[in-house]
Amino acid sequence: MQQLKELEQFNQITSLKRQLKNKSALLGDGVSRAFLRALVQLIGGYRDGLRIQEAQKITFDQEKFIETRPVSFQPFLREMLHLQIFQQVKSTFRIK
Repeated sequence: MQQLKELEQFNQITSLKRQLKNKSALLGDGVSRAFLRALVQLIGGYRDGLRIQEAQKITFDQEKFIETRPVSFQPFLREMLHLQIFQQVKSTFRIK
């Protein structure tokens, strides 16, 4: 709950709530789009954590990525990086 309050400081939750209150936005893929926009705001700087090593091996430095994000996002992001969806993206693109 504390993490939600911290995210509200940067308007991600507030923006998401506003989008979901718009009844016309709830039709079709409106809900998916609202959550996708919120997700992009949270992890949009993922490139800051990518490292290309010898022989074009790509790795993701989670701590470097987290350090580049606003301090209030960091506790949430530390938890989020362990979610299945994030792990699937890494495996899809063969990122270690």
